[in-house]
Amino acid sequence: MSIKLKKKLSNIIKDKYIKKCRKVNKIFILGFQKSGTTAIAALLSILTKKTVMLDLKSAIDTPEWKLSFKYPAFCISDKLFKYRTELNKYILKEPGFSIFYPELHNLYKSSKFVFVVRNPFDNIRSILNRLNIPGDLDTIDSNDYSFYNKSLAWQINLDSSWLGYQEINYIDSLAFKWSYIVRLYIENKNNIILIRYEDFVKDKELSIRELANKLHLVQKKEITTHKDHQYQKKGIPVSNYNDFFGNNFNYIMDHCYDLAKEIGYNLEN
Repeated sequence: MSIKLKKKLSNIIKDKYIKKCRKVNKIFILGFQKSGTTAIAALLSILTKKTVMLDLKSAIDTPEWKLSFKYPAFCISDKLFKYRTELNKYILKEPGFSIFYPELHNLYKSSKFVFVVRNPFDNIRSILNRLNIPGDLDTIDSNDYSFYNKSLAWQINLDSSWLGYQEINYIDSLAFKWSYIVRLYIENKNNIILIRYEDFVKDKELSIRELANKLHLVQKKEITTHKDHQYQKKGIPVSNYNDFFGNNFNYIMDHCYDLAKEIGYNLEN
């Protein structure tokens, strides 16, 4: 079979896949990294006995696909087609998809979308805990942080230049990305179900049951024994974010204050 014919057949198969996407009914769990998306998606899966994907694991070693976001020729459907086997689940949790919400909503017209949000100070602190990076540095020397140095995925996550923003440092970048994702929710809130991490933590079982009701999903199993399972390494809470972030505190306030207020957070407290 010639290369030209193989490409033609591949395009036919991809077109059929895209048409199918428009008709399928899936649940997308989106949000910033370390905002509670894994726990919420996992518990929703247990409660409803629906299949779940917790992160697009096939793409972890090749996260540079996200960088294509800034190129007009890039099409998210190409990546969805490439990873279609792993995406063959009912509940799809992948924070990396969050910035592609408009494209996903246009493609998955019959699907539902959930955005998980978390207080930006707490959210960014949790990311830094994951990477063992302090919050008050001026810049990051990757050689000082082995996990970050070895993870291209996290290096991309801490960079915002590919989103068209030239960050001052890593906290400025993370604050910008938090605001970018929350702004996407606010601009499209009529099509998205919002769940705040803090509300979830107060009563996990009630939050997941209420979410299932909003998604019109049948509840089939108890989650009492699963609700406190630690799906990812627990972070280290702090009592004073001014001390934790130092001069970087203002980057978070500048980017996030107004948007946080729109979704019920008072960052002055």
